[in-house]
Amino acid sequence: MNQESYYELVITDVDGVLFNTEHIFRSAYRIVGEKHGIPALNEDLFVRTTGISGADTEKLFDRVLPHIPERRMLLEEIRQLGKEMIRKDLQLLPGAREMLDYWHQKKVPLCAATSTIRSLTEERFGRMDIMHYFSFIICGDEVCHKKPDPEIYRTVMNHMNKRPERTLVFEDTGYGVRAAYSAGADCVWIPAVTELTEEEKQMTRYMAGDMHDAITFIENIRAD
Repeated sequence: MNQESYYELVITDVDGVLFNTEHIFRSAYRIVGEKHGIPALNEDLFVRTTGISGADTEKLFDRVLPHIPERRMLLEEIRQLGKEMIRKDLQLLPGAREMLDYWHQKKVPLCAATSTIRSLTEERFGRMDIMHYFSFIICGDEVCHKKPDPEIYRTVMNHMNKRPERTLVFEDTGYGVRAAYSAGADCVWIPAVTELTEEEKQMTRYMAGDMHDAITFIENIRAD
């Protein structure tokens, strides 16, 4: 086997892997909770929303804050504050650009699979000047089923005509890890704001300390 081309395709999640958006929204939850004096509206609640749909987030608010009639208004306030903070403070996470450069230099196709809608994804990719790295991008408003369903990853592999067993996925959430595993791909977990269950840990090829650590691990695979 030609180890220089062990992986034929790389797919990366975006929020929490490339962008600091999850860290920003975690702060937005805390800020709004403190503003309104609602202890339950905190960073821990944000973690529970990571990787789920907007509709499921609304249902979570209904369960966690049943005594607060304006809970949906508070959620909208968080969303608007998060978007405003992202407009000001969006950044690539440490090691993200190095990862993009790495696969570009290796001439391995790189794709993005994100739960974020197309319009926001393209705006943010353009602002960070990373669009040119990607062969294909699929967004949350272009699939029927959210992660942990494997649809989004299977769609990318089918579009690129690549084998699951030679595909590598970068993920930061348990839902994403489950989706990659169910799609038959190798998954490297990058720590962000959520932890994995013991079952999810077994679904990863590697649990990296950060993106730089992930690249070192991949280099060792290629050198075997």
